[in-house]
Amino acid sequence: LDFEVSECPKLDDKSLETIITYLRHLRDLNISGCRSLTLEGILQLSTCKTLRKLDLRNIPSIPPNFKEKHGFRFFNVEILN
Repeated sequence: LDFEVSECPKLDDKSLETIITYLRHLRDLNISGCRSLTLEGILQLSTCKTLRKLDLRNIPSIPPNFKEKHGFRFFNVEILN
């Protein structure tokens, strides 16, 4: 299942939690440009075991070294940031 909500100003950590809960077979998630998300919210995605591609571009709360610091939490996931 692919889901694209890029550039959505209302997508926040709580919304992301809902997506994870109801889209259990999520494989590709594009949340680029969703400026209301926090690092803590993004890290929730590591519980999504079917996720294979994650687009985090243009999210201010994501540090440039995200892959190096947190990539190990996302086994087999291609992370774009």
